[in-house]
Amino acid sequence: MKKISKILALVVALVMVFAMSAMVFADGETYKITIDNAAGGETYSAYKIFDVTYSNPVSPVPTITAETSIPGAANETHFHNAYAYTITTSSEWWSVVTGDPAGTTPNDGSGVIFSYGLKFTPTTTEGLYNVEPVDGFNAADFAAVLNGAKSGKTVAASATPDGEDIVSVELDVTSSGAGYYFVDTSLGSLCSLDTTEPNAVIREKNSYPSVDKTQKTTGDDYADDSLDVNIGDTVHYQIEVTDGTGTDADIKLTDSMSPGQDYVAGSMKINGTSVADDADTDNWKVTVTTGSNTITIEFKAAYVATIDVGGTITVTYDTTVNEEAVVDDDDGNGNMVTLEYSAHTEADVVYWSTYDFVVKKTDGSSFLDGAGFKLYDDETGGNQITVAKDDTGYYVDADSDEEIMVTSADGANVRGLAPGTYYLEETTVPDGYNKLAARTAVTITSGATAPVEITVVNNAGSVLPSTGGIGVTILYIVGAALVVGAGVILVVRRKMAAK
Repeated sequence: MKKISKILALVVALVMVFAMSAMVFADGETYKITIDNAAGGETYSAYKIFDVTYSNPVSPVPTITAETSIPGAANETHFHNAYAYTITTSSEWWSVVTGDPAGTTPNDGSGVIFSYGLKFTPTTTEGLYNVEPVDGFNAADFAAVLNGAKSGKTVAASATPDGEDIVSVELDVTSSGAGYYFVDTSLGSLCSLDTTEPNAVIREKNSYPSVDKTQKTTGDDYADDSLDVNIGDTVHYQIEVTDGTGTDADIKLTDSMSPGQDYVAGSMKINGTSVADDADTDNWKVTVTTGSNTITIEFKAAYVATIDVGGTITVTYDTTVNEEAVVDDDDGNGNMVTLEYSAHTEADVVYWSTYDFVVKKTDGSSFLDGAGFKLYDDETGGNQITVAKDDTGYYVDADSDEEIMVTSADGANVRGLAPGTYYLEETTVPDGYNKLAARTAVTITSGATAPVEITVVNNAGSVLPSTGGIGVTILYIVGAALVVGAGVILVVRRKMAAK
């Protein structure tokens, strides 16, 4: 029932008008099927199923417009009142349209065949049958049968409009003549119509599937908003594919991650159910290529056909931010999904950001070499934020515990931090300088486009007074006093002797 319901929703125009006739179309008549609102890049094809003749012209002649000539619509337009449909046993469609296993053949020897709610009555011409509907005919079911058998059948006319703009396309079926035509499109939908009028017009009412990429922001909420993250954080992604009208072909998703993140193996779910990274089932095929940070998911046509119009397929998975993350750039860390369906391609992307700071060391006027720091998330106590070192500086790394060493006038760069206030605690002091008594704050703001610079000043050490016993100092004082006293006595005695 679900598939029948979807086919009914996908049908652009479904109608058969059957009657007897007494007049054949005049030679030289031109027959066209115009597809209004056709999708650029999609191919429209017409297959002739039955021949038709008709009579009793309608007066006055109706005006054909895109709105009034949709077969099956309440206000459909026809030029004649009587129609007769026929098919021969030599038609490539004969075995298809008479192949309903539920059909029955009367035992009265008349040769009448019932199939798919159609009655095939033999005429006096060998191999020629009249066709008319009976109770139980369902145009949507019949269209599905024709669609399933179209492979290898003769195409009366085919056309592919250029570009992505909404356009009209004409299928010239003059060479095949008047008849009942089955029309399909690579967009995925089916439409069946009778071209008993010289210029039949149908309107493409199908739509492409769409895709939306989001990432978890707060709690269980997913949004398009950019995230601010630390290296080592997990980013949760969600892809939603919304089924369009007429979507019954393969849908392919290609998800491309920036180098600054790694796919978390085994994290993928489709519609809430865990899926292996190399799953290949009746519904989908998944390929995760970790070397190029690419995920490919192909939803198979048979599965897509079971999704109701407007229904969704939801894919979720996780990545971990790594040291290749671009800093101070809103667009540097993108995660983009591309949807391909028939001739249609669309993409959606979300972003996240991470930031850095530079710590410099001076004595107030000149660069100091050899200062080392550790980073914390609080002014006192708190948790240490551990870092590792590479060719470009230091980055957040939970598995390392390097000191942040300032060894040049350019300072030391520390990257991979989300916005917030962090604290540097001096652990190694340049020779001859005093260690900082308290931690130094570093504040990073969301949206920054350059590293935050922080300058830490060390003061030179002073000679401090000694403490404790007087030691040998008193000996120096007494000795000096004795020397001075001896010199005084010597001078006095010489003066006395001289007198």
